[in-house]
Amino acid sequence: MQNLREIIPLPKANWHHSGVWLGIPPPIELQHKFIFIDRLSGLVEIDLTDAFFVVACDAHEQDEILTALRKNQNTALSLILVIAPSPLSPYLANGTFDMDTLTKVEEYFHKKSLVNLYYENNREFTLLTYLWLHSGNDLSPIKDPKNASVYYYPLFDAWGINIIDSFALLAQLQSKGWLESTRLESRIRCCPSCQSARLNYIDVCPRCFGIEINLRASLHCFNCGHIGEQSSFRESGMLACPNCLTQLRHIGVDYDRPIETHSCHHCQHLFVDAKVQAQCLECGTTSELSDLIVRNVRHYHLTQTGRLLVIQGALDQLFADNSSNIMDTNQFYWLVKWQNDLAKRHNLEHAIISMKLLNLQEIVSSKVSFDQLQEFQQRLSSVVRGTDACSQFTEEGLLLFLPFISPDEIQHVFQKLTDLIAIFPEEFKFSFCEIHLPAEIGADVKSWLVDNLASLER
Repeated sequence: MQNLREIIPLPKANWHHSGVWLGIPPPIELQHKFIFIDRLSGLVEIDLTDAFFVVACDAHEQDEILTALRKNQNTALSLILVIAPSPLSPYLANGTFDMDTLTKVEEYFHKKSLVNLYYENNREFTLLTYLWLHSGNDLSPIKDPKNASVYYYPLFDAWGINIIDSFALLAQLQSKGWLESTRLESRIRCCPSCQSARLNYIDVCPRCFGIEINLRASLHCFNCGHIGEQSSFRESGMLACPNCLTQLRHIGVDYDRPIETHSCHHCQHLFVDAKVQAQCLECGTTSELSDLIVRNVRHYHLTQTGRLLVIQGALDQLFADNSSNIMDTNQFYWLVKWQNDLAKRHNLEHAIISMKLLNLQEIVSSKVSFDQLQEFQQRLSSVVRGTDACSQFTEEGLLLFLPFISPDEIQHVFQKLTDLIAIFPEEFKFSFCEIHLPAEIGADVKSWLVDNLASLER
């Protein structure tokens, strides 16, 4: 590897955290800022609790070190920078060692201080925490034709999660709303027996499933109905039926070409299209195409809900309080439908208030603002009555169902919310909407709410 001075501009080294330099020695100007280790075995002798890493090796050795660091429980989530790219560095490292290193280090440790999710021995929470700490990194797959699965996730591979469990884990996290797909990389089909994606697609006879099939040109004699190979109809340079010996002069009058264009060497069956089967190159299993396991290979990143979960811990509701009137969205939709029907029957008045924090991402990225947001959550419970129902409609929005309330009383609630917001700094930006019941909701409460809230803003 060439001299580091020729590769990178040296950043300012004003960080206050332990830096571990792996590989060739760092430049003289930075040696006092790093613990230098020339091999992985030296890591057992140092405290890795508050460390970040710079890897400076050739590509092959660098990939081995990156894999080993991610595999180690103490360094699985650590900030790892590289001097130069390698095949696995986009998937296991967190950027390059450059002029922005100080910013990367400070941002990483700031985010680390905000983590309140206990992730040890929990694969789901470990992945969420990793993606929160390294928000510039998506969880991305890599293509490796030598691998039976063809595509795999290097981060999961380093953590000892096999490809089958990887897809199951990602589907589970996406269904919970903690991860979302950013891009579809590819779509693969896998053997239902061994899950390998290395398949050979073969054409077979639809009758006997033999593989020895041929294209053939056939003729059909109109006089006797005989069908045979075109070569058997030739006689002295003319076309004649080998069965009834009739000369065939005009296509469409004396003969035609049947639609069947394939023949099977084993059973002599004539057919138009061959049947396609998949033969696994790993275990040899032959499968129908409809039996193959279809996998969409995607890139993923953390959703707003996932970020909140990492910061708040196991509590994943932004506006949750300690009362029992928080319910999931499906319960909330059912309640709204039921109460709307009652309001129609008994001439009652209800209301739904939508409360949305417009700049949530900026709030959760700031330690001071996030602490104030937590205080806001506690104060909000004083506005919500015990008979009101609440549900987190989106990552940043709350729905309040207020039964038996008149328009004048709603204004009083809005005033209390306005007074509550006024206590907090200006960076908290909220929007409010109100919907009155009874109304013509229809069967799909969610769609009705989305349509109404999109057109209303207070």
